[in-house]
Amino acid sequence: PAAKFVGDVRIAGNLMVSGAKNAVVDTPTYGERKVYCQESTEVWFEDIGEGRLANGKATIRLNPEFLETVVIDAKHPMHVFITPTSEIDRYYVVRKGDSFVVVSKSNQTGTFSYRVVAKRRGYADDYMEPTSR
Repeated sequence: PAAKFVGDVRIAGNLMVSGAKNAVVDTPTYGERKVYCQESTEVWFEDIGEGRLANGKATIRLNPEFLETVVIDAKHPMHVFITPTSEIDRYYVVRKGDSFVVVSKSNQTGTFSYRVVAKRRGYADDYMEPTSR
């Protein structure tokens, strides 16, 4: 490596990398392995969790700490991805600023996992800017 740091490193400003970005994870059987960062054309933060439908409805309130890091408004809506983890069909999602509601058209009870993505506060309109090189 060209440089090696031991301990915390903080960069005040943007970090641009022309190669891969990864974390090093120690595994009991295979030793250290690289896991890679997910890349995107925009600056998103995500929150992942689980929910339960009761009588065909579940309201998920987003974590207040997460909400302070993102922008959710008409121009920058959050995106919600649902994966049923029990027998659920015919459902839809209603987004509401700091929460969302999963509704089963057939009034079902069941479980699901979710992934919410929203634009990072301060970077909500960034999209594939050119570099300065």
